Amino acid sequence: MPPWPIPECAVLMLMDKVHLLYNRSIIHVIQGPSAESEDDNSASGGEEEMAYVGAPKYGVKLSKVILDKILKSSKTPEKLALNLITPVLSDYEISNCTLYGNDQFKKGAVDDQKRKAIRCAVFEKAGESSKEEKEELWKKLTVRINNKIRGLKNGKYKKQ
Repeated sequence: MPPWPIPECAVLMLMDKVHLLYNRSIIHVIQGPSAESEDDNSASGGEEEMAYVGAPKYGVKLSKVILDKILKSSKTPEKLALNLITPVLSDYEISNCTLYGNDQFKKGAVDDQKRKAIRCAVFEKAGESSKEEKEELWKKLTVRINNKIRGLKNGKYKKQ
């Protein structure tokens, strides 16, 4: 704190940050780069750090905290795919789509970039394997993902 008297409510610039003070206590960091951890930024109401799902070229982002939690809790590629459904897909997609669409039941396809991002994340988790093994895994996961989407729509699963 500075050596001069501070009024009851003040805005103070310290170490490239603007602080809002009340009764000489810092109650909110308004702006400025964070030299400390990102936790300080999110605790003070700053923007959440985002991370890409799968490869950045697909442009699908989630909160870094949520994505890290999903990656840590998903022990298998199958669990990862199923855990990514609710945060990545919109409510509209859960209600009206399947992974690749279905003309017979008038279901649209999930956004292509989202599907590719989930697939990329799953294959990163699966590690190195042949193209045939990856295709076989994705076929099985497609059925499981569509079942999960259907279950979310029908209330079988809770939305996270």
